[in-house]
Amino acid sequence: MEEQRKALIKEIKDSLTAIFKDELSLLNISVEDLIRADELGKELNFSDAKGPINQIIAILKDVNEHDFEQMPIPIALLKGIRDRYKQTFDIFAKILNFRPTGQNPVEARNDIITKLENHYSSFYSLFAQLLPDHYLRKDIKFESIKKEAETTLSKLLKMEKDYKEY
Repeated sequence: MEEQRKALIKEIKDSLTAIFKDELSLLNISVEDLIRADELGKELNFSDAKGPINQIIAILKDVNEHDFEQMPIPIALLKGIRDRYKQTFDIFAKILNFRPTGQNPVEARNDIITKLENHYSSFYSLFAQLLPDHYLRKDIKFESIKKEAETTLSKLLKMEKDYKEY
């Protein structure tokens, strides 16, 4: 059991330093490397995925600071971490290797963005499970959520009022 745990932790560490291209790895890649604004132009760059990209990179760097060997992480959770890192690597590789060819490059790009957004949801859930106190305190900004909800409610009430007057 301990050998399996050590092997999984090694796989996790290795996946963080695996090279995409040009010496880029999950630990040193930047949002700009993935958005590719200059290379792909306004319509085909990945700026629509900036939020999830930014969050994934931040989580990768943050989690990397923890020593998995010193944490009592169950093997099933270590397997989940390994799998999420591999999925992240694969999606980031698709973004880096994306070329505007084929019949509909916008659709191909949007498909990659959708996969990234779906991946981010499970990625975040896993790491919130691993370090719940850290991520709940760090990511939930209750005041901004409350303000956004109040703004939305005000807009809806105004729309209802306008509709009734019409």
